Amino acid sequence: MSPSEEKLLWKTQVSISVENTLREIGKFEFRKVLDTLKENYNVSLSECYDNPQFLKQTLKDLFGNSYESIIATIEQNLDGLVLMEPVNEFLTIMKN
Repeated sequence: MSPSEEKLLWKTQVSISVENTLREIGKFEFRKVLDTLKENYNVSLSECYDNPQFLKQTLKDLFGNSYESIIATIEQNLDGLVLMEPVNEFLTIMKN
């Protein structure tokens, strides 16, 4: 697998986990996150893999201190993938 294919794989896995977590919270909340990312940063949810600070700030702005539990749920949804360096880097930025 080429490095670009590998990056796409990690990006897809993380995006799916984030999307599933946000959908669990609610349709309105999910839509609000997408709209805020587009409005404030002109990015989609999948682009947050390369810019996790955008997603982190959006979650903080919309959910306050509850964003930490959202990050924890994303981490749980990623399961064993958190041991992989690219996914771990993403989560480290989201948590700190």
